[in-house]
Amino acid sequence: MAQQVQSSWEKKKGESEAKFLAAARAELGSCGKRGAAMFVRETEEMHAILEHFVSDYAALEDKIRGLWQRLLISQANSLESNRKLHVAALDMDQTREKGQVRGMAISKKAVEDCNKFILALSE
Repeated sequence: MAQQVQSSWEKKKGESEAKFLAAARAELGSCGKRGAAMFVRETEEMHAILEHFVSDYAALEDKIRGLWQRLLISQANSLESNRKLHVAALDMDQTREKGQVRGMAISKKAVEDCNKFILALSE
């Protein structure tokens, strides 16, 4: 009888262990599947975030490139305007200098004529 009880107990223990191992395998399998599915979702989300970042980064780089291009064009226009202003200032300077020389010549002639007139009156 003791052998039967022990045999029955061992059989139940074996069945209980087999059920436990089957449940553990099933739980591990489902945890593995859930973990794999979560890994796939997280990986897809990371890829989506990266794609969004790269897209935004490229758009910003295009805007920055456009701003640099506008800046270069503006700088070239400014240099051209400054060159034209410099040439115009040089031309006006030459014209002014010629006018001053002419004015000084006229003043000198007027002073000489005035001196001649004074000498003529004094004689």
